[in-house]
This record gives sequence, C-alpha cells and structure tokens, in this order.
Amino acid sequence: MLYFLLFGFGFLFTTTVEASVDQIPVSSYELLKQKIGAKNQSRAIKVLDSERDQNNVNDSFIKKSVTMIIAPHPDDEVLCCSLKIKQKLEQGERVVVVYITDGDAKEKGNERASILYGQQRRGESIEAAEALGLKSNDLIFLNFPDGILDKLPVTGSMISPYTGQSQTSYLSYFPRVSYNLVNLEAKLTHLIEEFNPSELYVSNDTHHDHKFMGDFIKELVHSLVGVLPTVYEYSVHGRKINLESDVFSADKWKAIQIFKTQMHDAYHEKFMKRYAYGLEKFKKWIPTGMMVRE
Repeated sequence: MLYFLLFGFGFLFTTTVEASVDQIPVSSYELLKQKIGAKNQSRAIKVLDSERDQNNVNDSFIKKSVTMIIAPHPDDEVLCCSLKIKQKLEQGERVVVVYITDGDAKEKGNERASILYGQQRRGESIEAAEALGLKSNDLIFLNFPDGILDKLPVTGSMISPYTGQSQTSYLSYFPRVSYNLVNLEAKLTHLIEEFNPSELYVSNDTHHDHKFMGDFIKELVHSLVGVLPTVYEYSVHGRKINLESDVFSADKWKAIQIFKTQMHDAYHEKFMKRYAYGLEKFKKWIPTGMMVRE
C-alpha cells in the first residue's frame, strides 16, 4: 500500500454539502461536459463487460498499443505532452489521459466558486485534447481533491477545503468514491490493468501535487505483477527554455491558449506561451528488479 509521507485520517462529510453540488446552475456548455462525463461513467462499466467477453471485443482495439498520461491537473498533459500525444496518434497508437483532479483549488471556503472553476478547467482540457486529436472517451476524470493529494488519509474520507466535498462527484469516471489513499490506489490500479499501457507518463517536479502523484504512481507500478509499462517522468515546473533558439510549435500554442483560466494577465499568458517552445523532455524510470516493456 502506498501510504508513505501521509498522516492522519480525514473527516466524514455531511450530505448537505454534497447535495449542493448538484444544485449549482451551469451553462449549456457545462451541460455538454456533464453529458460527456456521464458517457464516461457508463463506458467504465461497458469496458469491464466487453473485456470479459472476448468474442465481443474488436481485435484491432486489443492490438493497438496504449500510452497513458497521468495529469494531476487539467493542462499538465497539454503543457508537457502535446507533441508526444500527436506523435503517438500519428503512429496509430491510442492515448488515454487520466486527470487526478479537476484543478479546483481556487479559493478556500468558497465552495461554489471552486466547483465552477474546476468544471471550467475540465472543459478546457476536453477542448484542448480534442484539438490535439483525442476523443472524449480517451479522457478519464477522477475528480480527487486538488491541492491536498499529499494529505489524503489512508481510509475514511477528507473534506476538500476548496469545494467542501469528501467524495468524487457524479461526473467522475468512478463516481461517489471517498477521498482516501486506498480508493485512489484501487482506481489507478484498475485503470492501468484495464488499459494495459505500454508507456506511462507521470509528473515529477517541485509542485506538491505533481511530486506526490509521480511518487505514488511509481510505487504503485512497483507493486504490480507481470510485464509492466515503461514509465517516463515529465516536469511541469523547472523547464529550461531558450526563446531565441528553441523551436516554437504553433499547434501546441493553439492548444495551450484554450486554457483561459490560467491566463489571468499578460505575465501569465507569457508564462504559458513558454511551454510552446522547445522539445518535450522525459526521463525514463526503471526500478531495480522489475520487468518492463522495451
């Protein structure tokens, strides 16, 4: 079990706040995103059924190599893996992106604003992913709490200080799951075993959510049995970019520009644009004594 660096137990959550989420009015654009979320929920069940009945599974789907990208927040996958996504798709492979949180850590105590902010960021990732060539059923949103992943209790539940929620929403790929490490490990293990990726991309930099999830996923992979995916690390923060010599990707910048929530002013827009320069760099991770795909 992956319980390192984590302490304490969470608090049980009341049904009063949970009910408030479903009562929040959303725009027609967000309703579209909710439909996509509902489609992903039903798909999770259908995938399980179809995998058990090999006669009903398309052979080409089984043989297609899968690359899985774990994004702690919506936009991490685009900032660091856009070129990799396009490369894999051009090679005829499938790319699945797993979003750990909705990036809803906007304002502590302001549940309504934080939830709506998370919905907006989720919508931006869906739009950006489609611009890169991904389909809606390639995107898996877990809706675990943003900003406190390294503080999750082992069991029980923990209330997000931003959204006021203690479990995943009905829009999650796995709805109504309590926020704790046991559940996070179980859901990620299920996804890795279900999609059986040949390559797995995880975050690893100084941001606490990025660092925690990178370590968490690597420990999880280390605990699995069989021929495992090759793990690559990417860094959202700390990238060195030379604006004068590095090649600029117009396609990547087009996708990055979709994240309006992250471009608060001219400074942040300039900061985001830096990610469109240069090659995407990944560090291969192979733990001692493990058999991985080459």
